[in-house]
Amino acid sequence: IHRNLYPEINYVYSGSCTYRFPGTGETVTLEKGDAILLDPDVIFSTDIKGKEDIVINIAMKERYFQNVLSNNRHKDNVLLNFISQSMNRARQEKHYLVCRKGRNNQLIDMAVQTLVYQYFGPRNQESGILIEEYVRILLYQLISAFYDSNADNTIFSKEDKLIASVLDQLQEDPG
Repeated sequence: IHRNLYPEINYVYSGSCTYRFPGTGETVTLEKGDAILLDPDVIFSTDIKGKEDIVINIAMKERYFQNVLSNNRHKDNVLLNFISQSMNRARQEKHYLVCRKGRNNQLIDMAVQTLVYQYFGPRNQESGILIEEYVRILLYQLISAFYDSNADNTIFSKEDKLIASVLDQLQEDPG
């Protein structure tokens, strides 16, 4: 059993991983390309992983996590703001979010690979900035994957789905 101190993103790079949440009795199995965002202090355990199971764990201080998400460049993106708020509501209910592999999975893979390289590879004075930007890219791609994988799910109310549909259309064609 594990209790994390910071928000975490766990990305299944290969194989699979099963998460168990003793507080709720829920079990979630992630396959290659899936990710889970975990709140601080959530209690969980994972099954023993095999040789082919690789899970990349990205833990960050909550202030850093919030700073990455509250980037001023996207304040006017109504759809992104709406989806972020919907994710936050869903996360508050369970203290974790599951992002299933979707259409943007190659982009998520590239962001994770680049993050790992930037973090563990040769470092220079721009490494910190690059890492922060790739974390931001990864989070935005996970937001998109979360929305795609839950668009037909009960996490979003009928009103949420209608508003998201209208906002999506407005975002594509503002005229």
